[in-house]
Amino acid sequence: MKDLIRQAGARLMTFVPGPRMTEDYKAFACEYGLCNFILFGDDIENARQLGELCAQLDALARENTGMGALVAIDQEGGRVQRLPRDMLDTPAAASLAQAGGERAYETGRLIARTLLAHGVNFDLAPVLDVEYENGNPVVGDRSFGKTPEQAARLGVAMLEGIATGGALACAKHFPGHGGTRLDSHLALPTLDYTLDELRAGPLIPFAAAVAAGARAIMSAHILFPNIDPERPATLSRRLLTGLLREEMDFSGLILTDCLEMGAMSKHFGTAYAAKEAAKAGADILLVSHTREFAAETVETLAKALADGELDRAEHERSLERIREAKRWLGL
Repeated sequence: MKDLIRQAGARLMTFVPGPRMTEDYKAFACEYGLCNFILFGDDIENARQLGELCAQLDALARENTGMGALVAIDQEGGRVQRLPRDMLDTPAAASLAQAGGERAYETGRLIARTLLAHGVNFDLAPVLDVEYENGNPVVGDRSFGKTPEQAARLGVAMLEGIATGGALACAKHFPGHGGTRLDSHLALPTLDYTLDELRAGPLIPFAAAVAAGARAIMSAHILFPNIDPERPATLSRRLLTGLLREEMDFSGLILTDCLEMGAMSKHFGTAYAAKEAAKAGADILLVSHTREFAAETVETLAKALADGELDRAEHERSLERIREAKRWLGL
């Protein structure tokens, strides 16, 4: 069971203990085989401290798995920036859209180079949601446009800039969060698109990202009852495997959005949602804040592997996609 625990832990992306590593966290990470991490503003004080923390996370991952750490951050620009503004301050997507594709590309490249200089290698950006709903609490000025074509052109420009700068980019939030009124951090939004309506609108930027060679896509915690009446996109095999993997021919990493968000934790529970997301086709399961939830999630995944509820061959393919992303980064 210990081996399964560590295999399950390699599927998680989870929190760090704050701006400084602790012996207690090291022991926790080693027990559960953790090797992928996400940073927030409270984890970052300055450039030197960030570099030291990332080096410690990388060493921890190498001890656990023999490969370095994926260290991720939401560094979009505008109101979603985790680095201190004196380290990097770039405009929101809506502002970049006014300046055009070249500015979006160059901004992506600048973000990637700044992150890599301090040990962060995975930018959870760009947002490819179309801002269909004015004042959308989740998207708003994080979107590159009010039409699928504009969101595709400019979002892909930023994605390519991040990749050229040497970092992983992550297109989000598949299959599209821009038409919602509810904030999935708090509740479970519902959208009444049919599959054909998705293809004709919100999916256009994601299709463009796949065609451009995107290496990672993040799912949205949104229910599409005309497509899957019981499971939101993050938990829907029809959407993650049937649509994204098979129809759209995406071969990179599928990440969940944070499974502690209200749309998941209130309706399904974080650990159960992680197991169902893995069954649906997600490779990396994001548990961003809570030690107890991270531990419970790993144990739930390991039990599902032991019981045959999670397919071992699919599990190994997910681990290989994670390893491939790390090889691309030179880890």
